[in-house]
Amino acid sequence: FFFIMNLQQITREKHTYMLQTGDLRQELKKQEGYVEEQRESLFSRLVELEQSAADYCEQIGNFHTNCLQTVSSMKQNRESATENATKYQQTVEDLEKWLSS
Repeated sequence: FFFIMNLQQITREKHTYMLQTGDLRQELKKQEGYVEEQRESLFSRLVELEQSAADYCEQIGNFHTNCLQTVSSMKQNRESATENATKYQQTVEDLEKWLSS
């Protein structure tokens, strides 16, 4: 009788163990699926981030080029304004001389 009880208990424990093992395997598959989804999601987000960074770098480069061109243009304008001011001053002086004579 004791042997039969033990056999029934062993059978129940084996059944419980198999159920738990199956549940654990299913849980593992779920977690592996979740990890794979996260990996794919993060990879696509990383690609988007890299593209955004590349676009941003291009915009910064363009802005830098525009700044350099603006500074160059400002220098040329300043030189031109200085030359014009000198010419106008000379013209004023010439006219003043002409009026005094």
